[in-house]
Amino acid sequence: MSDNTIMFYFTTRVGPEKRQIPFPASPSLDFVDVIEEVCKKFGVSMQTLSLATPTGLVLTNTDLMESVSKVADKYGFAFEIIDQGVVGGN
Repeated sequence: MSDNTIMFYFTTRVGPEKRQIPFPASPSLDFVDVIEEVCKKFGVSMQTLSLATPTGLVLTNTDLMESVSKVADKYGFAFEIIDQGVVGGN
């Protein structure tokens, strides 16, 4: 089985600090499975997570349930992680 791998880049910012994680994923995976792993790496809860593209488009819950390949085709490969728990807490 030789699936091509799609490389995503997830970024989070807290004040001036920016952290980016490259994340390879199989095109046939559900995008939500990728996001669950990314949340673990960033220490963010899925319940307070929002994802946005560099142009400001925010992914919906429906988008998260799509396959990796569909999300990549629709939104690209770079996403900003927004922790609504942090944003709404101040």
